Amino acid sequence: MKDEEELVTEHFGEWAPTYEEDITEMVERDWGIKYEEFVRLIMVHCKLRPGTNILDAATGTGLIAISIAKVLSGNCKILGIDITDEMLEKAKANIKAESLDDVISLKKASAENIPSDDNAYDLVVCSLALHHMNVRKTLREFVRVLKPKGRIVVVDVCAPERWRTLYGRIFVTIYCFLLMCKGSKADAKTEMYTKKGWEALVVELRGTHVQFKEFPNKGNEWALGAIITSWIQDNGDYEADSA
Repeated sequence: MKDEEELVTEHFGEWAPTYEEDITEMVERDWGIKYEEFVRLIMVHCKLRPGTNILDAATGTGLIAISIAKVLSGNCKILGIDITDEMLEKAKANIKAESLDDVISLKKASAENIPSDDNAYDLVVCSLALHHMNVRKTLREFVRVLKPKGRIVVVDVCAPERWRTLYGRIFVTIYCFLLMCKGSKADAKTEMYTKKGWEALVVELRGTHVQFKEFPNKGNEWALGAIITSWIQDNGDYEADSA
Protein backbone atom coordinates (compact mmCIF):
# COMPACT_ATOMS: atom_id res chain seq x y z
CA MET A 1 0.00 0.00 0.00
CA LYS A 2 1.29 3.48 -0.89
CA ASP A 3 2.10 5.83 1.96
CA GLU A 4 0.72 9.37 2.09
CA GLU A 5 3.79 11.02 0.52
CA GLU A 6 3.69 8.59 -2.41
CA LEU A 7 0.00 9.36 -2.94
CA VAL A 8 0.64 13.10 -2.94
CA THR A 9 3.63 12.77 -5.28
CA GLU A 10 1.58 10.71 -7.70
CA HIS A 11 -1.34 13.14 -7.50
CA PHE A 12 0.75 16.23 -8.26
CA GLY A 13 2.82 14.42 -10.85
CA GLU A 14 -0.35 13.72 -12.81
CA TRP A 15 -1.60 17.28 -12.24
CA ALA A 16 1.62 19.05 -13.30
CA PRO A 17 0.79 19.46 -17.04
CA THR A 18 -2.36 21.50 -16.34
CA TYR A 19 -1.65 22.77 -12.81
CA GLU A 20 -1.13 26.44 -13.67
CA GLU A 21 -4.29 26.72 -15.77
CA ASP A 22 -6.33 24.74 -13.23
CA ILE A 23 -5.19 26.72 -10.20
CA THR A 24 -5.88 30.03 -11.96
CA GLU A 25 -9.39 28.86 -12.82
CA MET A 26 -10.02 27.45 -9.33
CA VAL A 27 -9.01 30.64 -7.51
CA GLU A 28 -11.37 32.77 -9.59
CA ARG A 29 -14.25 30.26 -9.70
CA ASP A 30 -14.24 29.16 -6.06
CA TRP A 31 -12.89 32.18 -4.19
CA GLY A 32 -14.02 35.02 -6.43
CA ILE A 33 -10.67 36.69 -7.05
CA LYS A 34 -8.38 36.90 -10.07
CA TYR A 35 -5.25 34.79 -9.65
CA GLU A 36 -3.00 37.82 -10.25
CA GLU A 37 -4.71 39.69 -7.38
CA PHE A 38 -4.52 36.59 -5.18
CA VAL A 39 -0.75 36.45 -5.73
CA ARG A 40 -0.46 40.19 -5.12
CA LEU A 41 -2.11 39.76 -1.71
CA ILE A 42 0.33 36.94 -0.90
CA MET A 43 3.19 39.32 -1.73
CA VAL A 44 1.67 41.95 0.60
CA HIS A 45 1.64 39.45 3.48
CA CYS A 46 5.26 38.49 2.74
CA LYS A 47 6.33 42.12 3.43
CA LEU A 48 9.26 41.65 1.08
CA ARG A 49 12.57 43.42 1.59
CA PRO A 50 15.63 43.43 -0.69
CA GLY A 51 18.47 41.09 0.19
CA THR A 52 16.36 38.49 1.96
CA ASN A 53 16.91 34.75 1.99
CA ILE A 54 13.65 32.93 1.26
CA LEU A 55 12.33 29.37 1.30
CA ASP A 56 9.40 28.52 -0.95
CA ALA A 57 8.16 25.22 0.48
CA ALA A 58 6.25 22.99 -1.94
CA THR A 59 7.14 25.38 -4.75
CA GLY A 60 5.20 23.45 -7.40
CA THR A 61 5.82 25.09 -10.77
CA GLY A 62 7.61 28.01 -9.13
CA LEU A 63 4.88 30.63 -9.55
CA ILE A 64 5.22 32.16 -6.08
CA ALA A 65 9.03 32.09 -6.11
CA ILE A 66 9.05 33.85 -9.47
CA SER A 67 6.56 36.46 -8.26
CA ILE A 68 8.72 37.19 -5.20
CA ALA A 69 11.85 37.49 -7.33
CA LYS A 70 10.12 39.95 -9.67
CA VAL A 71 8.83 42.13 -6.81
CA LEU A 72 12.37 42.31 -5.43
CA SER A 73 13.95 42.82 -8.87
CA GLY A 74 16.09 39.75 -8.26
CA ASN A 75 17.63 41.20 -5.08
CA CYS A 76 17.11 38.06 -2.99
CA LYS A 77 17.95 34.37 -2.83
CA ILE A 78 15.17 31.80 -3.02
CA LEU A 79 15.23 28.04 -2.55
CA GLY A 80 12.21 26.21 -3.87
CA ILE A 81 11.65 22.67 -2.64
CA ASP A 82 9.13 20.09 -3.81
CA ILE A 83 8.75 16.30 -3.75
CA THR A 84 7.38 15.99 -7.28
CA ASP A 85 9.77 15.66 -10.23
CA GLU A 86 7.19 16.82 -12.77
CA MET A 87 6.47 20.00 -10.82
CA LEU A 88 10.17 20.74 -10.43
CA GLU A 89 10.74 20.29 -14.16
CA LYS A 90 8.04 22.85 -14.93
CA ALA A 91 9.44 25.19 -12.28
CA LYS A 92 12.91 24.90 -13.81
CA ALA A 93 11.54 25.82 -17.24
CA ASN A 94 9.54 28.75 -15.84
CA ILE A 95 12.54 30.10 -13.94
CA LYS A 96 14.75 29.83 -17.02
CA ALA A 97 12.13 31.61 -19.14
CA GLU A 98 12.22 34.54 -16.70
CA SER A 99 16.06 34.54 -16.57
CA LEU A 100 15.97 34.00 -12.80
CA ASP A 101 18.35 31.03 -12.60
CA ASP A 102 20.80 33.05 -10.47
CA VAL A 103 18.06 34.03 -8.01
CA ILE A 104 15.98 30.86 -7.59
CA SER A 105 17.43 27.42 -6.99
CA LEU A 106 15.43 24.19 -6.77
CA LYS A 107 15.81 21.02 -4.76
CA LYS A 108 13.78 17.86 -4.49
CA ALA A 109 12.86 17.66 -0.82
CA SER A 110 9.91 17.43 1.54
CA ALA A 111 8.78 20.43 3.58
CA GLU A 112 8.43 17.99 6.48
CA ASN A 113 12.20 17.47 6.41
CA ILE A 114 13.81 20.62 5.00
CA PRO A 115 17.46 20.17 3.90
CA SER A 116 18.62 23.46 5.44
CA ASP A 117 20.42 24.55 8.57
CA ASP A 118 18.67 26.15 11.53
CA ASN A 119 18.08 29.91 11.31
CA ALA A 120 18.71 30.00 7.55
CA TYR A 121 15.82 32.07 6.15
CA ASP A 122 14.24 35.48 6.64
CA LEU A 123 10.96 34.28 5.12
CA VAL A 124 9.27 30.91 4.64
CA VAL A 125 6.27 30.79 2.33
CA CYS A 126 4.06 27.83 1.45
CA SER A 127 1.15 28.16 -0.96
CA LEU A 128 -1.81 25.77 -1.33
CA ALA A 129 0.10 22.69 -0.24
CA LEU A 130 0.31 22.43 3.55
CA HIS A 131 -2.97 20.51 3.88
CA HIS A 132 -1.31 17.61 2.05
CA MET A 133 1.33 17.33 4.80
CA ASN A 134 1.58 16.66 8.51
CA VAL A 135 0.76 20.27 9.35
CA ARG A 136 2.28 20.54 12.82
CA LYS A 137 5.45 18.69 11.83
CA THR A 138 5.89 20.93 8.79
CA LEU A 139 5.29 24.14 10.75
CA ARG A 140 7.89 23.05 13.29
CA GLU A 141 10.33 22.67 10.38
CA PHE A 142 9.47 26.17 9.19
CA VAL A 143 10.25 27.47 12.67
CA ARG A 144 13.54 25.55 12.79
CA VAL A 145 14.93 26.94 9.53
CA LEU A 146 13.65 30.49 10.15
CA LYS A 147 15.86 33.21 11.56
CA PRO A 148 14.72 34.78 14.86
CA LYS A 149 11.97 37.33 14.15
CA GLY A 150 11.56 35.90 10.66
CA ARG A 151 8.20 35.70 8.88
CA ILE A 152 6.07 32.71 7.93
CA VAL A 153 3.35 33.02 5.28
CA VAL A 154 1.00 30.09 4.73
CA VAL A 155 -1.61 30.12 2.00
CA ASP A 156 -3.97 27.19 2.18
CA VAL A 157 -7.49 25.93 1.79
CA CYS A 158 -9.78 26.80 4.68
CA ALA A 159 -12.68 24.70 5.95
CA PRO A 160 -15.91 26.56 6.78
CA GLU A 161 -16.79 26.65 10.49
CA ARG A 162 -19.92 24.61 9.79
CA TRP A 163 -17.64 21.61 9.19
CA ARG A 164 -17.15 21.50 12.98
CA THR A 165 -20.86 21.07 13.69
CA LEU A 166 -22.47 17.63 14.03
CA TYR A 167 -23.94 17.81 10.53
CA GLY A 168 -20.64 19.11 9.26
CA ARG A 169 -18.71 16.16 10.65
CA ILE A 170 -21.15 13.79 8.95
CA PHE A 171 -20.73 15.73 5.69
CA VAL A 172 -16.91 15.58 5.87
CA THR A 173 -16.96 11.83 6.56
CA ILE A 174 -19.17 11.21 3.52
CA TYR A 175 -17.13 13.64 1.41
CA CYS A 176 -13.84 11.89 2.20
CA PHE A 177 -15.41 8.47 1.58
CA LEU A 178 -16.59 9.60 -1.86
CA LEU A 179 -13.12 10.93 -2.66
CA MET A 180 -11.63 7.56 -1.74
CA CYS A 181 -14.18 5.81 -3.96
CA LYS A 182 -13.23 8.10 -6.86
CA GLY A 183 -9.57 7.24 -6.37
CA SER A 184 -8.62 10.67 -5.02
CA LYS A 185 -6.84 9.24 -2.00
CA ALA A 186 -4.41 12.16 -1.70
CA ASP A 187 -7.31 14.62 -1.37
CA ALA A 188 -9.21 12.38 1.04
CA LYS A 189 -6.32 12.28 3.53
CA THR A 190 -5.71 16.01 3.82
CA GLU A 191 -5.68 18.09 7.02
CA MET A 192 -8.31 20.82 6.79
CA TYR A 193 -8.38 23.71 9.27
CA THR A 194 -10.95 26.43 9.83
CA LYS A 195 -9.85 30.03 10.46
CA LYS A 196 -10.17 29.35 14.20
CA GLY A 197 -7.97 26.29 13.68
CA TRP A 198 -5.28 28.39 12.00
CA GLU A 199 -5.50 30.93 14.81
CA ALA A 200 -4.92 28.15 17.34
CA LEU A 201 -1.93 26.80 15.41
CA VAL A 202 -0.22 30.20 15.36
CA VAL A 203 -0.86 30.64 19.09
CA GLU A 204 0.66 27.21 19.65
CA LEU A 205 3.79 28.32 17.76
CA ARG A 206 4.04 31.60 19.73
CA GLY A 207 3.58 33.64 16.57
CA THR A 208 3.16 37.40 16.84
CA HIS A 209 1.89 40.20 14.58
CA VAL A 210 -0.56 37.71 13.08
CA GLN A 211 -2.56 38.64 10.00
CA PHE A 212 -5.30 36.76 8.16
CA LYS A 213 -7.03 37.21 4.84
CA GLU A 214 -9.93 34.82 4.29
CA PHE A 215 -11.64 33.92 1.00
CA PRO A 216 -14.91 32.03 1.60
CA ASN A 217 -16.13 29.80 -1.20
CA LYS A 218 -18.39 32.01 -3.28
CA GLY A 219 -20.47 29.20 -4.78
CA ASN A 220 -21.11 26.82 -1.87
CA GLU A 221 -21.09 27.67 1.84
CA TRP A 222 -20.17 24.06 2.62
CA ALA A 223 -17.17 24.03 0.27
CA LEU A 224 -13.56 24.94 0.97
CA GLY A 225 -12.42 28.53 0.93
CA ALA A 226 -8.87 29.81 1.17
CA ILE A 227 -6.89 31.73 3.78
CA ILE A 228 -3.60 33.61 3.91
CA THR A 229 -2.03 33.43 7.37
CA SER A 230 1.16 35.35 8.17
CA TRP A 231 3.07 35.98 11.36
CA ILE A 232 6.41 36.87 12.90
CA GLN A 233 8.09 33.91 14.55
CA ASP A 234 10.39 34.28 17.53
CA ASN A 235 11.72 30.74 17.25
CA GLY A 236 14.01 31.18 20.25
CA ASP A 237 11.03 31.68 22.55
CA TYR A 238 9.16 28.81 20.90
CA GLU A 239 12.04 26.35 21.33
CA ALA A 240 12.55 27.33 24.96
CA ASP A 241 8.88 26.90 25.78
CA SER A 242 8.70 23.61 23.89
CA ALA A 243 11.72 22.01 25.59
